[in-house]
Amino acid sequence: NDGVFVGAIVAEGPDGFYELGATGASPSGVEFVVTGTFEVQAQHDLLIASEIAIAPDHAKSGEPVALTVTVLNAGTVDSRDVKLEFFLGARKESSQRFDLKAGESKRVTTIWTPGAANNYDVQLTIDPFDEPYASNFENNTRRAVVQVR
Repeated sequence: NDGVFVGAIVAEGPDGFYELGATGASPSGVEFVVTGTFEVQAQHDLLIASEIAIAPDHAKSGEPVALTVTVLNAGTVDSRDVKLEFFLGARKESSQRFDLKAGESKRVTTIWTPGAANNYDVQLTIDPFDEPYASNFENNTRRAVVQVR
């Protein structure tokens, strides 16, 4: 009963600018109006949540190798048409697309057939450009070395 009121708004979107207005009256009967604006930005954070699992353990040239990671949508909104890209060294070899609901994780496998015996630097990247307000771009890539006999 001190005439002071406090409130909070939990915004769940959609993204945008909003105007908020409040009216009140003091204990002596004086009425007042307060307005303000605020912006709502949903949290976007697509990430690769695991190291690259390589199978088989002893890769051979000319035989398929499976590169598997767990991808996660740690954001608060669903992401559609997410792109996971496979790089061999600095060259993009392939990509695949899928949907990830908010909070969802899934295992994604990329199949690659090495042409010759060598040590290969491989990289899987979940496209950070799908995250307009990303909280962390450093968790979008995983690298490994694949030894091929």
